[in-house]
Amino acid sequence: MSRNPDFLCVGAQKCGTSWLQQQFNSHPDFWMPPSKEIHYFDCLHRENPLQRSHTIMRRTLSKRKKRLEETGSDKNKAAIIETINWLEAAVNSSKSGIDWYEALFPESRNNLVRGDITPAYGIISKEDFEFIYNRYPNVKIIFLMRNPVSRLWSVTKRQVLRKLKRPELLEDQGYLQGLVENPQKELRSRYDYTIRILDEVFPKENVLYGFYEEIFAGDRERDDFLVKVCGFLGARADIDLFPSRHKQYQTSARVEITPDFEAYLESHYSGVRSFVKSRFGYLPAGF
Repeated sequence: MSRNPDFLCVGAQKCGTSWLQQQFNSHPDFWMPPSKEIHYFDCLHRENPLQRSHTIMRRTLSKRKKRLEETGSDKNKAAIIETINWLEAAVNSSKSGIDWYEALFPESRNNLVRGDITPAYGIISKEDFEFIYNRYPNVKIIFLMRNPVSRLWSVTKRQVLRKLKRPELLEDQGYLQGLVENPQKELRSRYDYTIRILDEVFPKENVLYGFYEEIFAGDRERDDFLVKVCGFLGARADIDLFPSRHKQYQTSARVEITPDFEAYLESHYSGVRSFVKSRFGYLPAGF
């Protein structure tokens, strides 16, 4: 029996991936890593390719151990202990490379759908996507998109308010434009880059594209999207198996974008919008 992902959600960042992870966590047909964002394929060429994965897992492990001390439910304790054991096995494993990655997943059985949601995979190279396809020719790819201006502003607010705790930077045009000019940050909104690679590497039936603006337009739209995803991945399309589907996750502070920065971004990403409209034949409302 194989130990590998059946699907990868490759982004984009701040486009609903945390919400999607929560939905899969609640559906009995899915198995998801207890630590979201494994960061394996985007770190293949680093000097220490597993360092980022281990760092994220150790952070999650610390949180789960603290939660174990605070919980009073035996049922909850069993689930937390299972997660702790998985995380400790991952960070203490003697395996390396693809063997380490594949050991993170349970063996395939009873039509269990196993996935890895790591938005940073959306900016890996064509060669890395070819590696994925050659290793897993049946893997399904999910790529979520969002209005590139809204997406980048959401990321920027989180960076400035939560991490740097410097709200004044949200009005510093020089600082804001500098973020856009950072190649790694800028590429996350270049959906044309990712789509071209996915179209070239994977059969079209192996890729599902989704738009944040459509998914979160209303309750019916969320339900329709989850039914579509289940059909795409071969899971039961029973909407009642997603009890938290109308909740929001990882919401950002409501701070309006400055007119100058918005105008700059609108111009900067006009080519992305044109490509998306040409590729899909339309632009969702609000995109």
